[in-house]
Amino acid sequence: MATKKAKNSDAWFDAFKSMNANTIKASLQKALADGADVNARSAIGQTALFHALWYPPVVALLLDAGIDVNATDEEGQTALIAIVDSATGSNKHYLESVKLLLRRGAAIDIQDKSGKTALYLAVQMGLDPYVKLLLEARANCKLSPKGGLNILQRAVEGHLEASSKKALTLLLKSPMLDRGHIAAAKAAAEKKGWSAIGKLRVSAEE
Repeated sequence: MATKKAKNSDAWFDAFKSMNANTIKASLQKALADGADVNARSAIGQTALFHALWYPPVVALLLDAGIDVNATDEEGQTALIAIVDSATGSNKHYLESVKLLLRRGAAIDIQDKSGKTALYLAVQMGLDPYVKLLLEARANCKLSPKGGLNILQRAVEGHLEASSKKALTLLLKSPMLDRGHIAAAKAAAEKKGWSAIGKLRVSAEE
């Protein structure tokens, strides 16, 4: 029995050796028809959903087949966190997969083993389209790694100034923020000479 399960798992993940979404879908559909476990895990604890993120139609197929949208890998990442961690710029494939995951019940505020949420990673990596999308889905911007920078400080410390300022502007519109978050962000921004931050969200301190 154990050998059969291992073979099914191997065949399941072998589908992703193709770079064509239609070929992957056909392989997965056959595997499902043959009794493959939709929630089978790879050696690092990832389900097929983690491998499918570049292909929104494959993500949809797996979700329809009942895959666990909130399964975590050995790093504590969900598919939602993993997609942000892998993303660059505003790739339309990844963004569409994020929208699919959110529509189908992805828990937006899960923290990985380092304490980072999908939103925190998006801010850290300067991924403005993801920051906007996650905030619109009401991601909690108060969550941050224990003992680490809060999310506003993380935005200020981003590598690309333009992206950092845009992410900061988006975050400062959130009603979840409190005086402590704003004060810490202002202090960090002032060190960089970003005096304009004080004008972005005066109401948060009133």
